[in-house]
Order: sequence, then C-alpha cells, then structure tokens
Amino acid sequence: MPLAGPALPVTFPQTDDEFDGKALGVQWEWNYQPRADKWSLTERPGFLRLHAFKPLRAGDLTKAGNTLTQRCLRADDVAFTVKLDIAGMADGQQAGLCHFAKAPATVGVTQTGNVRTLG
Repeated sequence: MPLAGPALPVTFPQTDDEFDGKALGVQWEWNYQPRADKWSLTERPGFLRLHAFKPLRAGDLTKAGNTLTQRCLRADDVAFTVKLDIAGMADGQQAGLCHFAKAPATVGVTQTGNVRTLG
C-alpha cells in the first residue's frame, strides 16, 4: 500500500528560451559531441549561434556535431515557434529542425550554389 504524503505541485521543465543568458538553459541537451568553439550565446545576444562544420559521419543525422536537443513531453497537441536566421549560409550547408523518433522527421533549408531549398 503506498504511503500518503503531502500533495506536491506538478511541474514541467522550461521549454522556451530567448537565449539571453550566459549559459544554455537546463532544458537543452547536446545530442552528440558538442564543440565549444562552434556555438555561442554572446556573438549575437538573444540568439544561439551555431557555426557549421563537416559532419562527423556524412548522411547520419544522429552523428551530426552540435545538435541541440530538447525533451518533449507527450501531448495530444504540440506546437512550437522557431526563428532561424539563414542569411549566412554557404554552399553545401544545411540547417533545420528534427524530431527524433523511430524514424527521424526533418524540415530544413539546404543551400546549393546561390539557391536555398526548403525541404
């Protein structure tokens, strides 16, 4: 039989972030081998700046360096808003979002030459 105790409030981890602090919030987690010299919260205040570098294993999203993740709680309706500044992209670069599940789902921008494609 479970012991009775005081009712505690239900709390959830922080999910929003304006990237205006000195450190990443506790809700963020690096997926695979972050490189400290390839990201910054101070280069452009109010933004998380990620610098591109060659992937650790081509074609394998799970081995892409400096992939920042956030645990999502299961819910019937999930909505999010993301601002992605792609002005500085160079030929061959990709940027975007991914939902890790059995099969990852992605949406992003790829730059080939001077053409940016959403896919």
